[in-house]
Amino acid sequence: MAALAKEVREAITKAIAEDDLEALLRVYDRKMYIVNSAACSLRGCHKDVFTGWVMRAMKDPNKPGLRDAIRAVVPTINAA
Repeated sequence: MAALAKEVREAITKAIAEDDLEALLRVYDRKMYIVNSAACSLRGCHKDVFTGWVMRAMKDPNKPGLRDAIRAVVPTINAA
């Protein structure tokens, strides 16, 4: 899982640096595999239940851990 996350992060960073929308969308298109894998291995549940939990956890002002962890590894995308 860590190797896949590293590969995706590098591809996203490269696509953003090169302003390559097509490459960015190719990486983004693989998101369901990543979400499904994370749901099964991290929470032992279905993707829909997992994404609901992630959204609630990210919005919880009293528990910034998940939000901070995601910000630490996902490149910032600035709207142009």
